[in-house]
Amino acid sequence: MKRKKSKFEQKIAAGDQNEIIVRAYKEQKEAIRKRRQSHVKLVEEQDTLNMLRHENTLKNKAEKLLDHYLVTIFMTLITIYALFFDNLRIIAFNKKYDDLCFGITLLGIVCYTLEIVLSSWAKSDYLNTFFFWLDIFSTISMIPDCEWIWKAFIDTPSGSIDATDLA
Repeated sequence: MKRKKSKFEQKIAAGDQNEIIVRAYKEQKEAIRKRRQSHVKLVEEQDTLNMLRHENTLKNKAEKLLDHYLVTIFMTLITIYALFFDNLRIIAFNKKYDDLCFGITLLGIVCYTLEIVLSSWAKSDYLNTFFFWLDIFSTISMIPDCEWIWKAFIDTPSGSIDATDLA
């Protein structure tokens, strides 16, 4: 089935134009059609690649942030605090400084939780590894050091439990 020729095509066919010009026109028109089709596919592919690059860029930035030396130093200081400071608080500080220490402990819990979440998302080889579970258990072990959180777990409706209630 033949398609109807455009007016321009009819003028070229009717006139004394060279057959080469007509053939070149048809080839050019076909090439334009193919370029439009390939352009649409190319744009779709570029959009997909841009989305993947954007996600990978965010993951790479998160991984670089987690591995940055300042973050490493900060998390090391939080670790040293978590290991020793609760005992030091009990031995060397007055009761009036407890709230400050509990606030720092809560900050440590939040920082560790953020680190676990970001590492799980950004690092493909982190989830379910030894260090993942070590981070989880060490973060959970900080909860008794923060009295604000710990009281919510151990308080009873009638009041707090002390040693005489347990005996």
